[in-house]
Amino acid sequence: YLPVELKSLKISQNSALVRVKIHEDATCSYSYSMDGENFIPLGEKFRIEPGTWVGAKVGVFCISPNINSSKGFADVDFVTIE
Repeated sequence: YLPVELKSLKISQNSALVRVKIHEDATCSYSYSMDGENFIPLGEKFRIEPGTWVGAKVGVFCISPNINSSKGFADVDFVTIE
């Protein structure tokens, strides 16, 4: 299986939180927060099943719509997993 982008966001501040929550009904969901208190869902919940579940994956990417003269960057100081 190849990774698939399900959702992308443009943010105008220096930090954001991403949460991966594993639920008791064998589903997993992602959300994000700009203030650390209010989390907004990212995509749909999905079922954790043998053969498809290899752990929750979170990625930070920086892309430019102009691939010929890209000057964009992502500066990630740290990632904390709790």
